[in-house]
Formats: sequence, structure tokens, C-alpha cells
Amino acid sequence: MISRRRLVVASPLLLLPSAAWATAIPPSKTLSFRITCKGAEIGSHTLSFSGDPGSDFTARAEVQVAVRVLGVRLFHYTHHMVETWSGGRFVSLDATTDDDGDKAFATVRRSSDGLSVDGSSGKYTAPGNTLPATHWNIAEMKSPMLNPENGRMIHATIGGPSSDTVPTVSGKSIAATHYTWRGDDTLDLYYAADGTWAGLTALAKDGSKLVYTRV
Repeated sequence: MISRRRLVVASPLLLLPSAAWATAIPPSKTLSFRITCKGAEIGSHTLSFSGDPGSDFTARAEVQVAVRVLGVRLFHYTHHMVETWSGGRFVSLDATTDDDGDKAFATVRRSSDGLSVDGSSGKYTAPGNTLPATHWNIAEMKSPMLNPENGRMIHATIGGPSSDTVPTVSGKSIAATHYTWRGDDTLDLYYAADGTWAGLTALAKDGSKLVYTRV
């Protein structure tokens, strides 16, 4: 989602089973990550879920990043997203992004012929099985994806899964399934045994590594 992913696989039309997303929501209905770069904390990414994971629910994301040197802010990034699901299907998304002054948006609505997308990259109709690359849902690894910042379809090669471990902020480790994402962005995504998002690394435009560590 975080665009220093700039700096956040087609498949047949399907109706996602409830288990594909319900198990990805932790009992606390909250997922929080500390974002670091070159060992320094630069921001946070928080997801909160409301509603009934067995039927209808909403996911909200807030990303805040600020890079400062000697107290002077050199870069900032904010992303606000609301994503809704009903009956096991992705229904809608509303998102706004400020990438160091560059504004972007994405509005997605399910329609009779797929997903109507209106974003800063343009308007079009996406296949009905497309998912937003908001990363909390492991099902995105096997579906067409769109960028929740600007609505653009994502063309990436997904590798894996493989077994791995990722640390948490508390110092504990999570046994995780590791997927690689290669395309316009270079990401590595990690999911715990219960399907919840466990971590992420991404290459920034300057080649430095961004690390998401679960709180």
C-alpha cells in the first residue's frame, strides 16, 4: 500500500469462500505495524475491522510516514482507506493518498459486470474477481489486483509460498508463509498460520529497504 512501493495474475472469475478472508481477521479486529527504514522508525500502518467477519464487514487502514533529519521533515506519506465486503465478496473501496504532496485517490464499486473503478489513474471496469492490494487478505496472492492508491491494475509476478519467520516488535517470532512480489514494486509479504498479515518488506525508490514489523 505504501507507495515507496513506488515510496502498499489473472485467475478465472470466482466467488471467494468466506474462509478466504474471515480467517485473515485477528480476534482483536486490529492489525498494527511499525514501519522502519535503515533501522529508524518512520511511521505506522494500522488496520481496523468492524462488522461480522462471517457475513458483512469493513476494513479501515491508516498509514502515516514522515522522514525527518535533524527535526526537518524531508518526506511525508499518508494513506486513508475504507474497504467493504459482503457475503464473501469484495464490494467497495474508497481511498485517498498524499505521497509527499502528490495526491491520489481510488473509488471502487461492485457492479453487474465487474468492478467500476474511478481513480487518479483513470476510469475502467475491472474483472469481478479483482481484489485491492491492501495486503491484509492472503487471497490477493492468487487474484488480479488493483492499486488502492490510484485504482490502476497491478501486473506483478507472485512467487512462493515458502516457509519463513518474521519478528514482532516485542521480539517474538511468527512462523510465516512468505510470498515474493516482483513487478513495478519489489515486495516480500508474510502471513501467519492463521492467515493474518504478519509482515512486509519493500524497496524504496532509493534502494533502501522498508520493513513492516507487527506490533
